[in-house]
Amino acid sequence: MRPVGAIFSTVLVVALLFSPAQAEQQTPTCAPHDKLAEVLAKRHGEIPVWRGLVNSNIPQMVEIFANKDGSTWTVVVTDVTGRACAPVNGFDGEMLDWIEPANAA
Repeated sequence: MRPVGAIFSTVLVVALLFSPAQAEQQTPTCAPHDKLAEVLAKRHGEIPVWRGLVNSNIPQMVEIFANKDGSTWTVVVTDVTGRACAPVNGFDGEMLDWIEPANAA
């Protein structure tokens, strides 16, 4: 199980990646979730390492797929029909350790 801090850091990165400038630069690859997950596993050795629900009126799940050494990663957004899109991907990722915020109660 991943530390909560690593998950929070990942969520922050995902939020930054979904900026309007990024969305204009890349056209997402879309397919049924199972098929997209299969392609990511076969081509890049990536598996889901984090997932969460989007806080919006449109029900969606966001996942981060990564390979074991972090050399590649992919963000996957899946809707309620099972259609999954990969709007961003990259390389040289790393999981961060949880560091308690200074203002924590």
